[in-house]
Amino acid sequence: MSAENDFKYTDSDWEQLIQLRNQFLLEIGQIKNQYWTSPQLLELYHRTFAERIGWKWEAVLNELKKKEAIQFAKQYVLLDFGCGTGIASSKFIEIMGPSLISELWLWDRSKNAVRFATEKLKTKNPDILVKDLQQLEAPKRDWILVLSHVINETSDKDLEVILALAGEAQYVIWIEPGTREHSSRLVDVREKLKGIMNVIAPCTHSEACGMLAKENNRHWCHFFAPPPTEVFQSAFWNQFSKKMEIDLRSLPLSYLVFSRVPQLNKMGHEMSRVIGRPRLYKGYGKFLLCNRKGVFDSQVLERGNKNLFKEYKTTVFTKEIEML
Repeated sequence: MSAENDFKYTDSDWEQLIQLRNQFLLEIGQIKNQYWTSPQLLELYHRTFAERIGWKWEAVLNELKKKEAIQFAKQYVLLDFGCGTGIASSKFIEIMGPSLISELWLWDRSKNAVRFATEKLKTKNPDILVKDLQQLEAPKRDWILVLSHVINETSDKDLEVILALAGEAQYVIWIEPGTREHSSRLVDVREKLKGIMNVIAPCTHSEACGMLAKENNRHWCHFFAPPPTEVFQSAFWNQFSKKMEIDLRSLPLSYLVFSRVPQLNKMGHEMSRVIGRPRLYKGYGKFLLCNRKGVFDSQVLERGNKNLFKEYKTTVFTKEIEML
C-alpha cells in the first residue's frame, strides 16, 4: 500500500488529469477508444487514479484471502483483461503472493498501456513470466481472469466476448465503479454467468439477484473501500482531492467474484451481505441486506451487535452477518 506521492506535478500535468477524469465520467459508450496518448499520461494516471483503484482491489482481495476463496494448492495463469497500467495484476500478486501465479498475461486495446504495464510488472515481479497478448485468448491450463473498470467502455457485443472468455476461467474477479449504471451492468453479468459458475462474492447465494425486484429499483449493489489512513495526512492527496473535486473519504465500488470451485460455508449457517453503508442511530441501525430471500431493509439493534456497529462507525469495507 503506497499512499504518499512525491512526484512533482506541473500545471500541464494537472490539466491532463482533469481531462482524463472528464473522459471517465462520460456515459457508457461515449468514451474515446484511445486516450492513452503518451507514456507520460500513463505515468500520471498510474500514480493517481490507478492508485485509488488499487485501494479497491486491496479491499476485495483481502476479503477473498480471509475467506480462503481461492485454492492455493496450485498455480494459475493470471489474465488481466483491459489491463491499463497493470494495477489489478500488481495488487493481486502483492496480496495473494507471487507463488500463486505461474504467468501473467496482459491484454488491452491500447498497446501503449500494455507496454507500460509490462515494464512496470516485470520490474516489480522479475520471477514471473509476463506475456503481452497480441490477440485475446484463454490459457490452456488453470487460470484467473481479472477485470477492472472496463465495463463503461464495453459494448454489448464486446461484453459477449468477455462472458465467453470468463466462462473458461477457474476464477473471475471483476471490479467496477460503484455507480448505479455500473452496478446494473454487473448484475446482468452475474445473471448470465451464475448458471455456469459459482457466485462467491459479494453474493451469499446463487439465486436471482434481489436488485432485480421492482421494489428495489431505488437501490443498487455497491460498497465502499477504505482508503489508507495516511492519505488524509498527505499534502499531495489533499491537493489531488481539490484539483479533481474528489472526496477522498468515499471510494465506492461494485464487484463480482466467480469460481468453478464450490465454496464451503465455514460459518455453518446462512449469511446476509450488508450493502453500501448502514444508517446508524442511537441504539440501532438500518441496514440494507442481501441474501437468498432478496434485498431488504432491516433494523438491527446495537445491543448484541456492538462489534458490527463499531466497525461501521469507523471504516469497514463490507460485512457478512448471520441471515436475518
